[in-house]
Amino acid sequence: MNPKPQPMGLLIVEDNTELSETLAIYMEMEGFEVHTAVNLAELEARLAKNTIDVVLLDLGLGDDDGALWLKANRKQLGPRGVIIVSARASTESRIACLNAGADSYFIKPVMLQELSLAIQNLAQRVGHNSAQQANQIASSVVEQWCFDKLHWTLTRRPHPAIKLTSNEYAVIELLADTPGEVVSRDQIIKRLGCDPMTYDVRRLEVMMRRLRVKFEKQDLTLPLDTVRGQGYVFTGELNCV
Repeated sequence: MNPKPQPMGLLIVEDNTELSETLAIYMEMEGFEVHTAVNLAELEARLAKNTIDVVLLDLGLGDDDGALWLKANRKQLGPRGVIIVSARASTESRIACLNAGADSYFIKPVMLQELSLAIQNLAQRVGHNSAQQANQIASSVVEQWCFDKLHWTLTRRPHPAIKLTSNEYAVIELLADTPGEVVSRDQIIKRLGCDPMTYDVRRLEVMMRRLRVKFEKQDLTLPLDTVRGQGYVFTGELNCV
């Protein structure tokens, strides 16, 4: 049986938290595996720990200038794609970034659908399949997670247990009932006690994004994949206690 295709890995480097969250939520709905960083130090940490196909890079970051960082580090990025998303609209800035190795340059505000298509096209060109194979090799041993229903925690040992909110608990409990299977958004919304006909699905996307970030802050990548147009699937081994 062929292994399950891995989603494209996308790293958003943006210090405006509202914009970063908006980008992350939309791109996760598009089926990308999204990671975020607010500065260049976090960028380098995320690259070291995650399979990344494309980097969305802002230029005006707190600890350095993104354009200078790209010029100094483009070779180290290897085949990964780089898309600049910046408020700098000058021709000089665009040319400098393209010369430094950026694949394309978007000026804020950006149309999300157009950006998503650019990321997909770039990821296919730079070799998402190679990154996918590397990710499959790295994850050949399925991650084992422990869901403690009594204490409302989820963890991957030997990491400390992470406390869940009531809504997060409800989502994980539903996913635990159908391991490795896609759970629809409507199923999740109903488990949250809401009506799918009137519920704003963006609220669900925000909650799922914040759940992922909660674990990312503890240097853990939650194996919770978005299946575009359908729902979510927990791809790790989930043991309930």
